[in-house]
Amino acid sequence: MKVLIPVDDMPYTLASLYSVSRRKWPAGTSVTLCRVMEDYSESDIDYHREKTERWLTELADTLDIEGCKIDTAILKGDIVKSIADLANDYAVDYIVIGSHDRSGAERAWLGSVASGVTERVSCSVEIVRPPELHRLMMDENFKRDQVEGIDFTPHRILLALDFSENSLSALKWLAKIGCPATTKLAMIVVDPPLGKGIIDLKLSRGTHGDHTSIPSQEELLRRLRQHADYLSSKIKVQITDTRVLKGLPARTIVDNADSWGADLIVMGAHGVTRSVDSAVGSVTREVMDTSSCSVVAVNSSHWQELGFEWKEA
Repeated sequence: MKVLIPVDDMPYTLASLYSVSRRKWPAGTSVTLCRVMEDYSESDIDYHREKTERWLTELADTLDIEGCKIDTAILKGDIVKSIADLANDYAVDYIVIGSHDRSGAERAWLGSVASGVTERVSCSVEIVRPPELHRLMMDENFKRDQVEGIDFTPHRILLALDFSENSLSALKWLAKIGCPATTKLAMIVVDPPLGKGIIDLKLSRGTHGDHTSIPSQEELLRRLRQHADYLSSKIKVQITDTRVLKGLPARTIVDNADSWGADLIVMGAHGVTRSVDSAVGSVTREVMDTSSCSVVAVNSSHWQELGFEWKEA
């Protein structure tokens, strides 16, 4: 299994490193730390490359991930394109990115590295955004070594389904990873307003493929509960809620995660309307850019290779 972690000198990078180090990864997993260099003049580029190499090597030497080989890579150019190209060229299975400390509006304006990368890669992407870190950074006396004391194990996971291929891959991925038995899981489907539909059209086809009616909330809930039964047979987490909600999908998912106090949102990397949404920003992009907690966007291409276990805090 190949894991890629883009790093810089911001506190959220520390969060991503600590989070990764506190999981049990399959034997033979390789972890690559990559740093994207800024544009420097020709006279300065060698100096800054050497400086970056030393910094990356020191960072790798301090990172202790049981059973994992740790490599480093230096990239140059646009940060999103550079990370995505590296991930695609080397067939990376999983990318873990620390979110920067920006408000939702700022992330939407400046562009989120995590969601930008997700749109360009064939692997799954996790954005590490522990709510506790944000609360710490609001303290003017915040010290970086406090990041080490954060509990990165998700205790409340929100699984957002739209019954697309990626969405169902997220469900199957969640069924195979290791979670503490005390973990609570909520499962939701968002029934959007007309014209904003993301529910899989297979739900609204007859037995011979002919179109019938748009699925009712009762039908969506029935299918959601079927998937809940499947998860219950695979993992020992507590499924506390299965609900069909109405509203704009991304906003409803984020609001539900906030009100429930979720540590992690799990969803498909792209929904059924990816081709339509790509020009204006997908539901996944909006959730990744505006959520207050960590997000895993599962891509159906590589989810079978993804396996790790969150350790008890």
